[in-house]
Amino acid sequence: MTTLGIIFAAAFAASLIWGRRGVLVVLASTVAFNSSAAVVAGDVVVTPFYMGLLLYLPLAVFARAREGRSGRVIGVLLMIFFLYSAVVTLFAPLYFEGIGVFAPGVGIDEQVGALTPLRASLSNIAQVAYLGMNVLFIYFNERNRLLNISHVSTGLGVGVIVGVIAFVAWRTGLPWPYELFDNSPRGFYARNTVRLRAQFAEPSQLGGFSLTATAYFVARMNVAQTVRAAWAAGLFAILAGVLLAASASGTAVVGAVISTAGFLLLNLIRFIRQPRPRRIRVSSFLICLAAIVAVAAISLPLLNYVLGTVDGKVGGASWVNRNASNLHGLQLVWETSLLGVGLGSNRASSLLVLLLSTIGVIGTACFVIISVRAVRNSIDDARFPATVALVAFLCAAFVSLADFAAPYMWLMLAVCLPTQNPPHHVVLPEGHVARTYGHTAAPTRMNTTSRP
Repeated sequence: MTTLGIIFAAAFAASLIWGRRGVLVVLASTVAFNSSAAVVAGDVVVTPFYMGLLLYLPLAVFARAREGRSGRVIGVLLMIFFLYSAVVTLFAPLYFEGIGVFAPGVGIDEQVGALTPLRASLSNIAQVAYLGMNVLFIYFNERNRLLNISHVSTGLGVGVIVGVIAFVAWRTGLPWPYELFDNSPRGFYARNTVRLRAQFAEPSQLGGFSLTATAYFVARMNVAQTVRAAWAAGLFAILAGVLLAASASGTAVVGAVISTAGFLLLNLIRFIRQPRPRRIRVSSFLICLAAIVAVAAISLPLLNYVLGTVDGKVGGASWVNRNASNLHGLQLVWETSLLGVGLGSNRASSLLVLLLSTIGVIGTACFVIISVRAVRNSIDDARFPATVALVAFLCAAFVSLADFAAPYMWLMLAVCLPTQNPPHHVVLPEGHVARTYGHTAAPTRMNTTSRP
C-alpha cells in the first residue's frame, strides 16, 4: 500500500463510524486522484477511488440483504451495456489476436509506426472490473439514493484545493510532493513540464478536471439559494478557472468552448421546461450579464489565448501522434467489423474513439444514450450543476481525454442517472421538498387529510 493509500485507508476506517454515508463522503473525496495508486501488487494497481468502492460495495450488499428489496431497479440499458462490453472485452482479444493496436501499457509516442500485436492481458480484466464496480455503484444508488449533489461538491472541491496548493508551490518555487502522487508503476508522468499538472499525471488531465470543476461551480452559483452559497461556489469557480489556465491544455480550452455552448443550451432547455409563469432568477441574470460584460471586455485577449494554445499544439509531435492513435482507432472499428478489440486493448486520444475501437458501435451507442438519459433525468432539479459538469467533461473527453475509468465521471453519472421519483417505499409529507433531487412530492392517500 502506498503512502497515499494509507492516508485514504485511515480515512475510510474512520468513516465507518457513520456507516455507508460516511464512506460515501470519503469515496467522493478520492475522485481527483485517479492518476495515483493506493494499492500496488505486482502489475495490479488500484486507485483510491476503486479501493473505496471495494469497501463500499460489500456494505451496500449487506444493507440491501438486511433491508430487503426496495426502490427502483437499474435500467435495462445499463445492464446491457455492461454485459455487452464484458463479452467483447473477454473474447475480442482472442478472436482478433495479433492485430496491431496501441497497447495501454506503452506510451502512444513509442508505438507510432511500431504497433503492438493484440493479445489478452491483465488490462482487459481490470477494465471489466472497473466497469462492473461502477455499474454496481450506480445500481445501489438507484435503490438507496444516498448520493446527492453535496458529494460532487466534496469531490471536486477537494481536487481544486489540492490543485491550488500545487499552483502556489509551482509559482513560488516551493517543493511539491510529487512522490506522493506519482506512485503508479503503470502510469506515465510528465516530467519537467512548464505547465501545471498538480496531482495528475499530465497537464491535459488537470485541464479536463479543472474544466469540469469550473463548469460545476459556475452552475452551482447559478442555482444557489443563499448569498453565502453563491459566494462560496463563485470562489471555487475562480480557483478552478486559475487551474484551467495554468494547465494551458488545448484539450480543456477546446472543451471549454464547446461546453460553454452546452451550458447555454442546458439553461435554455431548463428555462423552457419551467412551469408557467416562467421567471428568471436574479443570480442567473447577474451571471449572464457579468459573462457578457467580461467577454466584451476581454474578447480579443481571450481569442488570442485560445488560438495561441491551439496553434501551439497543432503540428507538434504530441498532436501528430495523438491524431495517429485516433485514426488507427477508427480503422480498428472497420477491421473488427464494428465490434472493437475490448476494453483495455487499445489506446486513443479521444474518449469517443477509444470507445469505438474497444467496445464498438453498439457499446458506444449504449454509453451515449446512458449519458443523454442522465442529463435528461437531472436537468430540472437540484442536480443541475452535476449535469453541467458531466456535459463539460464529456466535451473535453470526446476532444482529447480518453479516460473511461475517470472516477468523477462515474460519480456524476451515479448522481444524475436516477429519476426524480424517490423509492416507492418512501412516503414524503405533503409539500415536502426532497433536498437530494429537488422535487416536491405529490400528495398520497397516506399524507392527505380530509377537508369539509
